[in-house]
Amino acid sequence: MALFFIISGYFFGKKNYENIENVKSFLKRRIKSLYLPYVICNSIFILLHNFFININLYTNNPLYSDKAGFSQYYDTIVLIKKLIYTSLLTSEELLPSAIWFLKVLFFISIFFCIGSYLINKITKKYFEYFRAAICIICLLFGWFLSLKHFNFYQIGTMFSSAILFYIGVLYKKFENKINLNFITFIISFIILLFCYYHNHINRFFIGINYYNNPLWLIAASVSGFLFVLYISVQLSKISVSKKVLSYLGSHTMIILCLHVTFFKIITYLQIHIYNQPDYLLASFTANITNNFWWLAYTIIGTICPLLLREIYIKIKQYKLL
Repeated sequence: MALFFIISGYFFGKKNYENIENVKSFLKRRIKSLYLPYVICNSIFILLHNFFININLYTNNPLYSDKAGFSQYYDTIVLIKKLIYTSLLTSEELLPSAIWFLKVLFFISIFFCIGSYLINKITKKYFEYFRAAICIICLLFGWFLSLKHFNFYQIGTMFSSAILFYIGVLYKKFENKINLNFITFIISFIILLFCYYHNHINRFFIGINYYNNPLWLIAASVSGFLFVLYISVQLSKISVSKKVLSYLGSHTMIILCLHVTFFKIITYLQIHIYNQPDYLLASFTANITNNFWWLAYTIIGTICPLLLREIYIKIKQYKLL
């Protein structure tokens, strides 16, 4: 998730805050690209909630012990409340739960744009120093909220992730001066390995704003970004992989919204292969310890949403003929 925040900052341009009209235009684009997809996607899943219980994607079975996936039927009043809460960005269904990123990015990008505009109005000479100082203060406050286990409305995540967005902005600004080479890749890889094998002290859960040390959060996030960026640059040199990456990058929204739902295909297979009870279909996974299942989840969670999109486009084109 840190990678996505950094990439979002990378594509945040100076023109967005040069004048008040550009700020207004940016806000409108963010409503269209982040707020509306969040509300529409979540609303669809809310309306399908009771149907999903009927087919075991959620469950109200008392034998089911996992909190995630356990749910009761929505009556009309609850349904209406859920839809209202969603419009206020305060409610998320489990299956499209990954879209919390859209909400957090929506607020971070708006505050960053408005903040940059105001700082630019106050001072141009010390503009970058002020932005850096504010982002560092946000990080420290986010860390404080993390220590207090407070993340209501994902406020803690917003404060902590602002620095990641800013790192993307800085990378874009100084990109020509940064030497992204194999040595950078190896160093990034070593840092990531260290975090992985010492996760008892370097664990990061951006969505719930949990991390032990803000410096390690930055180090791991930057390392992950450089690691993936280096691989992407190498793959982009190959025509086929460049086209694949470009296609995936152009359709990340539908993958974000639907990948957990399509995970259920693999969970269903696991349940029947390992003779698990049917209600475990409501789980995020069936908790099978075989280390290779993650690959199946990745493939299905990526390909199936894209196939669904292509089918929808074909049907739409057919109707227009």
